[in-house]
Amino acid sequence: MCLYIAYGLLAMMEKQEYSSITIQQIVTKAGVNRSTYYRHFTSKEDVIQYFFHHIISEYLQKCAHPTLTFPEFLVGFFTHLLQYKTQILTIHNSGLSYLLHDVYTHLLIGKAEKNATLAQQYRTRFQIGGSSNLLLFWFSRGMVETPQQMCQFILKILPPNYDSYLMPQE
Repeated sequence: MCLYIAYGLLAMMEKQEYSSITIQQIVTKAGVNRSTYYRHFTSKEDVIQYFFHHIISEYLQKCAHPTLTFPEFLVGFFTHLLQYKTQILTIHNSGLSYLLHDVYTHLLIGKAEKNATLAQQYRTRFQIGGSSNLLLFWFSRGMVETPQQMCQFILKILPPNYDSYLMPQE
């Protein structure tokens, strides 16, 4: 149900201003009742956050195995996001990609901070801020750089002995 609502809203956002889209239009497009919408969401922004949560969670579940290297994780993540390029750029062009940060933080904090020291907790938040801003910049450029290019940009920024707390842990 929730995905129908999200895709309904995103399809409408491709054709009309986000601010002019009504809940009734969304539920009609999604083929659900208003009560179904309000059972899961309190606002259209919640729907956008749900969409971001869904696509990031989907990738984190796919790649949760211990043999994945950090570069493989990065290339896979950017490749995964490219599958949703139209929807992501629709969100970005509507001025709503800032909603990604809270979702990103929520998904990654729990994974990264289990038994973490205070220094590691600060490091995690630093990584989340930098990586979410990097994603927003990529979106602003139309997601034109390849996953491999994005990985190389990130690896050049990081120190050689970098150890990401953001990678999924088994």
